[in-house]
Amino acid sequence: MKRVLLVGIAIMAISSLVSAQGVTKITFLSGKPEISAEVEEMARVFSKANPGIQLEIVQGQANTSPFQAMTVMYNAGNAASIFMIEQGDIAKLKDKLADLKAEKWIKDAVAAALPYATFDGAVVAAPFATECVGIIYNRKVIEKAIGGKFNPNTIKTTKDLENLFKKVEASGVTPAAVSPENWSLGAHWMMEMYANQFPNNMAKNRAFTDSLRKGTVKLTDNKVFNGWLDTFDLLMKYNINKNDPLAANNDKNAAYIVAGKVAFWFMGNFIWPPMAALDANTADFGIMPVPVSNNSSDDANTRLLALFSMYLAVDKAQNSPAQQAAAKKLITWLLYDPAGQDQLVNKMGIVPAYTNVKLPPKNPLSESLAGYIAAKRTLDFNILYPSDHWQILGASFQKYLGGHTDRAGFAKEIQEYWKTAK
Repeated sequence: MKRVLLVGIAIMAISSLVSAQGVTKITFLSGKPEISAEVEEMARVFSKANPGIQLEIVQGQANTSPFQAMTVMYNAGNAASIFMIEQGDIAKLKDKLADLKAEKWIKDAVAAALPYATFDGAVVAAPFATECVGIIYNRKVIEKAIGGKFNPNTIKTTKDLENLFKKVEASGVTPAAVSPENWSLGAHWMMEMYANQFPNNMAKNRAFTDSLRKGTVKLTDNKVFNGWLDTFDLLMKYNINKNDPLAANNDKNAAYIVAGKVAFWFMGNFIWPPMAALDANTADFGIMPVPVSNNSSDDANTRLLALFSMYLAVDKAQNSPAQQAAAKKLITWLLYDPAGQDQLVNKMGIVPAYTNVKLPPKNPLSESLAGYIAAKRTLDFNILYPSDHWQILGASFQKYLGGHTDRAGFAKEIQEYWKTAK
């Protein structure tokens, strides 16, 4: 769910070409830098298993969306053969994308994921990952603080969470870490506010954002907005980085929670590879829902926010039929070949949006997600973000985190953004 920008696209040396030796060369733009090493390894395994195809991975800088990177690539006449794209950006490139409706995986894709990629009967992107965001917890630290087993299902309100924070603090451990990255604040944390307006009701949630566009919503009078920000205020109060909150980063926070210096961290299941690289013990970690009210009967307080975060698209505008076929083969290999599934689930830590992939996730955060899915306890994120949402409102959220604006000022910036959002 993190963002990447291709560096030096206009002068790239790795053009997508079909070589004279008959090897089809394709490039893959990854939108997940947190698993860059794993994606590179996947490319090596795929290329070795398919000697007629040479797959090269394009990595880049954080904090820019795959859509923006692809826009630069298209303008340079050097579009990646296959690329990750966020759900809300698929429609913007649909005319440049190959129709995938005849592919084998269509019958196995989770039905709810396909409408976002379907236009005029064409399916122009393959669902890639089911992901979640929530509060990662260090079970070992919490159980030491409470003197017994920790059951995340007992946290049903913001007050419950605060009481647990107090116990952790009394044990000598700082309760929480807050990541200040604009994509974490402006995309992931804000998902909780939108999704909780009308839990799992796509039509009403989109009507809510339509009202924001019309300027008819006053967020300071919105119960969900205030409850959501109350919970964020709680995280800020107990933040290990509260003296300089904007100086923190994911690497530091991952190290804090793995080392047991904090007990809680708002993030997503996609962050496990960096945690695993720090020798995190799988038995010690999980991810739980974010409560956004003090009403224990609010069903959404105990639902883990889940979404179809990334899709795979195949370019048809600047890649040859042979390259398109090779790109499609990569998708099929990931979903059906045992080695491909191993790379997808075990190595990259992806929870696929496909019923045929039976491999259970091995990382504890994705195991938590799978458990909430099986129990039908997910909170679906079902609005389409404008592509610049996380950058612009992420910056506004950073102002709030850093103490440079108050609740009313932050609410006003959100409202003003939506009035001109595209």
